[in-house]
Amino acid sequence: MSESEDGRAHSRKLDSIIIGLIIAVSVVLGLCLHYSLPNLERHEFIAMGTFYINDCGESHGGFEYAGTFYANLTWTDSDWILSLSLRTGLGDPLPYHELRVFSNFYSDSDMILSTEKGQIVLEYMAVDQIWGGMLNGTFVAIYSPSGPASENIGSISAEMFGLPAHYYVQLSLVPFPLGA
Repeated sequence: MSESEDGRAHSRKLDSIIIGLIIAVSVVLGLCLHYSLPNLERHEFIAMGTFYINDCGESHGGFEYAGTFYANLTWTDSDWILSLSLRTGLGDPLPYHELRVFSNFYSDSDMILSTEKGQIVLEYMAVDQIWGGMLNGTFVAIYSPSGPASENIGSISAEMFGLPAHYYVQLSLVPFPLGA
């Protein structure tokens, strides 16, 4: 083997080593970023939960009405629908029981439903301070016009559901990712 051939072989070997090191460093950096950064990936989902309302404007009470509804986000043939059906309560003040949802996404910290009546933002509640742990591990949006400021969580309103502005409303959902 001539000296020039020997030099080219050595150069190819060095190039292969450098390319291998670049690939190895890229894989290690990718894995480090994957495990160290928060999970910002958002997923479309179906969900089940509850919708609680009362007319006193805060979490515990109800002057004339308090009731709980089943809340389900499902896909029909062509639309996402948030449907509400009475679970407990004397009567039913809701003028409608379905909201069209144009998009739905969730991450580790929040859930967003874009509906025909506006956007609902539910926050992940690891530890429930309002209902003594009943909502632990759920996504919650609360509108509490007469309660303490700490009861207002996420973004939701009574008017979105056709209720008077003084009503307390609380939507809690547990998502189930599509394809899971």
